[in-house]
Amino acid sequence: MLLASAGGNTVPVIANLVQADEDTVRDVIHRFSEIGLACLGPEWAGGRPRLLSVDDEEFVIETAITRPTKLGQPFTRWSIRKLAEHLRRNVARPIRIARPCAACSAVAA
Repeated sequence: MLLASAGGNTVPVIANLVQADEDTVRDVIHRFSEIGLACLGPEWAGGRPRLLSVDDEEFVIETAITRPTKLGQPFTRWSIRKLAEHLRRNVARPIRIARPCAACSAVAA
């Protein structure tokens, strides 16, 4: 967007080129005018805010690389569903890493 703008293209042309809304193009160009290249940082990526903190993410990774039997589970390998369920039910530090699905709820019930 920024290169296209610097090349003299109009907002509608840039929006069509990058398949974005014209307001988004304007926001990016204005943000660049205000703060420069910092607008390209990941914190400006937009979208939904992160649900996990960095500490939570590290805890999830540590849990995932630990054998389930060491954590009192009756199986030797994690599946995504089993890991998510274990993290959700963890009394000391419950973490929800996925939306519940109807099939998962029916199996757990």
